[in-house]
Amino acid sequence: MSGCSCMASVRAPLLTDSSLFHAARPVFSNSRRFHASPTLGRHAPTPKINPDSLAETLEEHRFANRTVVRRIKVRSPPNLLPESYGGDKVKKARRRGPLEPEHLISSQRELMKLRKLTRELERLNERHMKKLYPTALKSLPPKTERQGPVQCNWLEYMNGQESKNGYTRLSDELLAFELYMSEIRQEKEAVRKVIGEIEEILKPIGGDSNRRPILVGSRYTGMETRNSNVDLMIPMEDPDGLPTSVRGPSVTRPKITAIQMGILVQSARLLRATGTFSNVTVKKEHVPFVSAIHSATGRSSRIYCGLKPHSSMEYVLGYKAEFPTLRSLYIALRMVLETRGMFGMENRTIDAYGLTMMIVAALKLGEGKFSRSDLAKQFMHVLRFYKDLDLLRYGISVEPPALFRKRAHARARGAEPLPHVRGQKSIAKRSIARGDKMLCLQDPADFMNDLGMSSFDMSKVKDVFGKVHDDILEKVEAWDGEAQAGKELVSDAKAGLNVEPTEPERPSLLRYALGSNYDHLEVLRDKALCACS
Repeated sequence: MSGCSCMASVRAPLLTDSSLFHAARPVFSNSRRFHASPTLGRHAPTPKINPDSLAETLEEHRFANRTVVRRIKVRSPPNLLPESYGGDKVKKARRRGPLEPEHLISSQRELMKLRKLTRELERLNERHMKKLYPTALKSLPPKTERQGPVQCNWLEYMNGQESKNGYTRLSDELLAFELYMSEIRQEKEAVRKVIGEIEEILKPIGGDSNRRPILVGSRYTGMETRNSNVDLMIPMEDPDGLPTSVRGPSVTRPKITAIQMGILVQSARLLRATGTFSNVTVKKEHVPFVSAIHSATGRSSRIYCGLKPHSSMEYVLGYKAEFPTLRSLYIALRMVLETRGMFGMENRTIDAYGLTMMIVAALKLGEGKFSRSDLAKQFMHVLRFYKDLDLLRYGISVEPPALFRKRAHARARGAEPLPHVRGQKSIAKRSIARGDKMLCLQDPADFMNDLGMSSFDMSKVKDVFGKVHDDILEKVEAWDGEAQAGKELVSDAKAGLNVEPTEPERPSLLRYALGSNYDHLEVLRDKALCACS
């Protein structure tokens, strides 16, 4: 008993001193939890100490000192190489074993390009890709062509004269198609009616003549078709009182965008309140606008808001005066894409202004190969130009007209370049990461703007242009052969029976290119006729 009491008397002071020691430790607030001091908030709790059992205390310490081992599988970086540079071969070679140069490409020069491109693309993680290409990672539902019988309604607008050769026939059909896609008098009256109603509805926003909506877009430049939108812009003043004729702060700064959205939201409310327009929505795109459909005529309308109209419209007017066939080429190429569901930014291809600049660039680069009034050869030249264009290596400049190497501009260093060269270097860096799936087209109105940034499916557009070109070329050659054979038959008939043979009806040269179901255009025309009757 005396031994136990002695041991108890010895333990008591130790426990008392231990409790005093813990009580004397400084207790920091939550704000110093992650400070470098050895507090309870930073380090793990001290292992339990059992004064009565040394074995149990040691076991607690061993358990606390054990570490959890996690086996982390090391993953290879994502393969961002385009297929044209052997991206699929890299993936297969990694599965088989070590990557060998002969499995990838043959020449040493291309191997060096591939390694450099690999290093550049691996720096782009998913966050950077979303920042540079916000719509690239979004999957769109597959769009099919318009169902229904193939129609060649433009043949009714032919002049009725016999064509001399295949290219003359092609020019006649392109002019007839432009006439078919143009508006008649009643449709123009319906458009003026829509514009007048929008101006009347939006009067409370302006309050004076300066805020009256002005006409912009294709109807201002004269590039409109039967189904073109009615684009209007509400002008606004700079909130800082800066004149629009001089260069000042950015027109897309938050102060201006907030005012623009306020005006557009108010415009949408006024349009909904009247009941004249349906499907009124505010589109918060890069350039926000209000989209609406006029119920009586079925015309789609878009209302923008800005300090002044974009200078790109003046460029279109200038190029239209320079190339008289620009409108005919634009309408034909647009419908080649539109009938296949491959036109517009919503389809991840080129938009109207971008397609116009594509045509202008091809015509400027092909200057001297054809006459400015030779519509057929210009049409075939544009198709062949983009069919053979290497999207991976080259970008296109409209002013001055040129093809520039994207990788050379990305590596260029030295003296201060010219404004258009500096713009080419900027857009080449952004475009090169997409490989051969994106068009690099420099905007003549803004050298830093790439008109091909939305064309993520440009390779499909190239395929369509190539197939259309080959089909028309084959039909033109067949037309010339049949025409020659027909002349021989006519001469034989005149020499023999003296009977004038009738020319058999030949199929359209543009049947594959433009043949589609155009019933939706006839519906729009019927609505315009009813509204103006």
